[in-house]
Amino acid sequence: MKNIKLLATILGFIILHFNVFSQDGRMNGRMKTISNFDYVSKSVDTLTLDTMVQNYKSGQRILKSKDNVELFKSSLYGGMGSKCGCEAVPHGVVIMRYRNGNYKEIGEYFCTRKVGTWTYFYESGNIDKIETYELPYLEFFIYYDTLKNWLPLRNGSYAEYYENGNSKIEGRYEIVEEFNTVDTLYSFDFETYEEIATPITGSFWIPRAIKVGYWREWDENGKLIKKEDLGSVSYGDERYRPIASRYFELIHAEKK
Repeated sequence: MKNIKLLATILGFIILHFNVFSQDGRMNGRMKTISNFDYVSKSVDTLTLDTMVQNYKSGQRILKSKDNVELFKSSLYGGMGSKCGCEAVPHGVVIMRYRNGNYKEIGEYFCTRKVGTWTYFYESGNIDKIETYELPYLEFFIYYDTLKNWLPLRNGSYAEYYENGNSKIEGRYEIVEEFNTVDTLYSFDFETYEEIATPITGSFWIPRAIKVGYWREWDENGKLIKKEDLGSVSYGDERYRPIASRYFELIHAEKK
């Protein structure tokens, strides 16, 4: 049984080995395997001479430029019985750099979904944007049929900056549930490396990231050009309710 699980995981890694960089055109038809030994393969991009080393046991992938700049470092995770499903998908910390060596993006995936704090950079090295994603519900609740939409959402502080370092936008998000008659089911297409959104109709309380509190915006020279107080979410409004309401519903249903 263990051998079957390992084989399924390796096959998943191999599939994504040929698709994971398809979004920027780096992989398709250009990567040539130059070594493959003991679950570790090394490939070279015949156009850019970038090299990728992938460990099929640990799931770690490292892409380096011909000048030895670590352009991309991440991991894949998956297999029979895993929380990410049978296919190996991006999971864990990811670090991307520009070819000049400066950071491009630093963040973390939870089964292809962005979670935690993500920081984006300009090619100059200055910070472009900082945002935080959180799963709206505890992880084990995603297996309940009543939870159709469990995508991580922005939560907490949000900030954007100009390339000169001055603040551009600052604000804060809060996750709540919003009533709607349409929800969306998401799936992952391993051929295109994109999400597929399928709308469904009914009566749903859907998790949403709502802008709350003070939001400010500045021009590139640091002059405040916009300020608004969006206040807190009003739960007297029938459109919204706290995330905790879902837990009470599930607990009550279990008692029946």
